Amino acid sequence: MVVGLLLSLMSCNDTEVGVYNTPPSVTITAPEDGVEVAPGEALELAGIARDDQQEAPSLLVSWSSSVDGPLGSSTPDASGIVLFPVTGLTAGRHVVTLEAIDDSGDAGRATLEVDIGYGGDVVGAPRITLIGPVEGEVFPASEGVNVVAAVEDDEQPPETLLCEIVSSRDGLLWSGSPATNGGLTQLVSGLSPGIASLTLRCEDDDAKVGSEMVEVEVLEDARPWVTINDPVDGSMHWTTDTVVFDAQLSDDLTDAEVLELSLTSDVAGAVWSGNADSSGKATGSFSLAEGTHTLTLTAVDEDGNDGSDSVQIFVTDPLNYDNDGDGYTENGGDCDDGDPKVSPGEAEVCDTVDQDCDGYVNEDWWDTYEQNESQSAAYDFGTVDGVFFADDTLEVSGLTLSDPNDEDWYVFDADEDILENIYFDVTVSGLPSGGGWVVELYDLNNGGVLYTSGSTTGTSVMISKPVDWWEFGEDDWAIRVYSTSWKAAGCTTTYTLTIDTYDDGPPI
Repeated sequence: MVVGLLLSLMSCNDTEVGVYNTPPSVTITAPEDGVEVAPGEALELAGIARDDQQEAPSLLVSWSSSVDGPLGSSTPDASGIVLFPVTGLTAGRHVVTLEAIDDSGDAGRATLEVDIGYGGDVVGAPRITLIGPVEGEVFPASEGVNVVAAVEDDEQPPETLLCEIVSSRDGLLWSGSPATNGGLTQLVSGLSPGIASLTLRCEDDDAKVGSEMVEVEVLEDARPWVTINDPVDGSMHWTTDTVVFDAQLSDDLTDAEVLELSLTSDVAGAVWSGNADSSGKATGSFSLAEGTHTLTLTAVDEDGNDGSDSVQIFVTDPLNYDNDGDGYTENGGDCDDGDPKVSPGEAEVCDTVDQDCDGYVNEDWWDTYEQNESQSAAYDFGTVDGVFFADDTLEVSGLTLSDPNDEDWYVFDADEDILENIYFDVTVSGLPSGGGWVVELYDLNNGGVLYTSGSTTGTSVMISKPVDWWEFGEDDWAIRVYSTSWKAAGCTTTYTLTIDTYDDGPPI
């Protein structure tokens, strides 16, 4: 118990010693919060940045605006004073921030509000109606901006007022007086490219000021305007198609039909060049190889300025597209891309279709003598009558006509000579009923001519070669079996081929 009490007391007396960092202290001393500054006028920013753990000059100090973003950095002097003059702030209300960051990454900040403009209406001040430009209007730098306004004052003639046009980017652009009727039209040029606030300010003899402000954009150059209407971005086309494009163009100085046009693909290079018509419409056509193409139409005006528009299209070989959604294309082995049940790997069905696209129909039901589809590929039974001066029989079963185009050819040697005059019957039995079946016998010793033929819609056909006493050596024969009206039962119904030979001996 005593030991536990001692340990408890020791634990209570433990203290942790560490070093704690505090962020810099920051104050903006000038200008006053809410100050109003005329566009283009210099703004003198000042502040104090100090830190308890490090010297002021080693702090990282920066200024920023809620409108214009980062303004720049300052280095405090030994006493922490920072000075930062700035001009060209965008017209409007700014929150200006002074930030100081120490070596530990801790930051201190101070803010104030500044208005860039001439303030609101002043009683008795000149009244200005700004007619042009309108808010957000865009101008090429080569043209300048035409300022149009109506000015009036209750106490003195308009032509005695002192007016000026000021840009938030370029400062004073013009000073002078309105006409006697109060009208003011003045083209101001030399504006810097970018977005700027233009302020028309007029002051009367009592130092009362009225003003109006508008924001405009000045383009760096007078670029042509280009829009591709067709093909549509993201559209798909076949390699067999002719791609047709349609575009609309214009330029501030150059007539549309004078613009030099070129259409390029990031894959194929240049695909078209030409001109638009007087309305600025351009059309053309071309073919593309398979791939993803970014098409860019570029227009160049007489001053060498260019404008462009781009779309991305997908070009596909029709043989590489899976039309039936079975996972195979025609180039991938699909022999019928319109039937999702036909493709490589599909199970064969006993019909007239090659389901697995291997080039054969119903091969699962072939007999052991396939493919004997022609006389040159016929199966050779060899010598049928192998017994001298005796009758003989050859019987082969398990044969099929597995599809409408299946033909079975067989050849055999009847072994007829001067001593034996062989005649024989050829019988095909077990055929599916209801079909049309033909059996033909060919004499190969006489040029392979058709000797005799038999047909049936039943199940059996027999043809005969009679004895010929004065013909010897009629040895080689061919049998052809085929259908004229095939039945699907031909896959599973087997037929039997029988050759019966008879020996009549030598002629008397």
